[in-house]
Amino acid sequence: MQSEGLSRRGDIREFVSLLQKKEDIIRSIDKLETGLEPLKRAWKNTSEEDKKQLSARTAKLNSLLDSVIVLIEKIIRQERANEKTLQKRRDQFGEDLALINRGRRMHKAFASKPKPRFIDAKS
Repeated sequence: MQSEGLSRRGDIREFVSLLQKKEDIIRSIDKLETGLEPLKRAWKNTSEEDKKQLSARTAKLNSLLDSVIVLIEKIIRQERANEKTLQKRRDQFGEDLALINRGRRMHKAFASKPKPRFIDAKS
């Protein structure tokens, strides 16, 4: 039971580490989005002829943006899975704690009773 608890704590540390990495990725995506705003405005003002010349670059950028979207979707799926895992662990911890408390109460109830005295039949 104790080694299982240590294992769970290790999993939680790993999960916290993943959350920090996720936050870093989200911040990076935010910076990218902010950096793209001026480009989006400029693109709206670009002539159709210039846009055609940039079509190869546009395809490359669209591919990059598609990759970012896929990454965001993966993060969201992983986040949901992690939430379910933590919920299960929290529930299991609550059950384990209830069993421990019940055991302590039973021990206390039985340990506090006087030991039975046996009467010797020969006396």
